[in-house]
Order: sequence, then structure tokens, then C-alpha cells
Amino acid sequence: MSADYADAVARIRDTIAAYAQAVDDARTEDVVATFLPDGSASFPGSEVLHGHDAIRATYSKLTPGVPQRHVVLNIHVTDFDGESASATSDLLFLVKGERGWSVKLVGRYTDRLRASGEQWLFASRELVFV
Repeated sequence: MSADYADAVARIRDTIAAYAQAVDDARTEDVVATFLPDGSASFPGSEVLHGHDAIRATYSKLTPGVPQRHVVLNIHVTDFDGESASATSDLLFLVKGERGWSVKLVGRYTDRLRASGEQWLFASRELVFV
């Protein structure tokens, strides 16, 4: 494993974690900041969102009614070429109710990321429920 690959994987994992925490905390601008300006997002029940304005408009409406956590794991980075990479990861979506935390859904992300300065940002992010 090259140092460049290891550094990219660490930065990609940082982007994935930043996205999950921003969604859980309803920090729309921080969600938008994980995407390239021409990036896209896709998840069940929504049309594909293209660009910062569309991502901002949709995510600003996703305010949690109860505490929630996107637990992202099994992050697997592939197709690394120094400037772009693919990643797949599994999602456990937890919500806190009167009886404590429970799994609300399970999904898988398929991501394409590109280097942007010191960061790796989403060129595309697709979630499917499993």
C-alpha cells in the first residue's frame, strides 16, 4: 500500500464521517461542503440532486424530529488513481425513541470522490436501502 493511497483513504473516511455527523446534526452547509460544486447525491425517495444548490435545498428540509445517528462502517476504497477513488460503505441508521436506540434502516453507499486540495469530496453519492 502506498503512502498516497493510505493518506487518501484517511481523508475519504474523514469526508464520510463529516457527512454523517452533519446530516445527524442538521448542519446543511457542512453537508454541502462534503460535495464538489458539480457533485450529485441520490437516495431513495428523492430525485438525483445535482450541484450545491439542489443538495442544499433538499438537505435543509431534512431536520430530524428525534435524535438520530448514521453509523457508517465497512468502508472499502477502490479504483484509486491519485486524483479520484470509489468507496462503498454500509449504513446503520439509528433513531432514539422512548425505549432507547433502534435500527431504523440499513443501507449501502456507493461513492465516487475526487481530490480537491487537501480534501477528498463527493463527486457522487448514492444510497440504496438493503
